[in-house]
Parts: sequence; structure tokens; C-alpha cells
Amino acid sequence: QRIFSDYHTQMGDVLELGCGSGYMTRALVNDFPFAAVHAVDISPVFLEMARKKIGEEQQHKATFYVCDANFLPFADNAFDVVIGRNI
Repeated sequence: QRIFSDYHTQMGDVLELGCGSGYMTRALVNDFPFAAVHAVDISPVFLEMARKKIGEEQQHKATFYVCDANFLPFADNAFDVVIGRNI
């Protein structure tokens, strides 16, 4: 959370690139006051793991997309924060 406060990050919508099995996704959804988390990964298997890791009570805060991070289906400037860890 320190990095978000150090950079005065706006806690609106966040895009997580390469979410993998969802460890960071779970933290973004459960530990930070983001309005919505949008997680992308090229692997549908990883996305399903990430979805399960969040838990049903927080599912409304996360959306998952199967896509290549080089070809994102989002408009420019659609997110307040973009995160990519271990990609």
C-alpha cells in the first residue's frame, strides 16, 4: 500500500497485466480501496485460479479478461493505475 500512497495514486480503476494465478489480484481487491480491478492474462486456466482466489464476496469488484497484454481491448486512458508484476 505504501507505493500507492507514495505516488498519490488515485484509487479508481486498476488494470493488472499478467495476473497469473491471482495473488496480486486478491490483494488489489481485498486490501486496497480500488473501485474496480480488471485482471488480464493470456491463460484462461490462470484466470480461473485468480477468480477462485478472490472469493465470492468480492467477485463484484473484479473482472477478468483472456487476452495478450500486447493487444489490450481497452480504450486509452481507461484506468487510473496499471500494474504488471512478474510479466
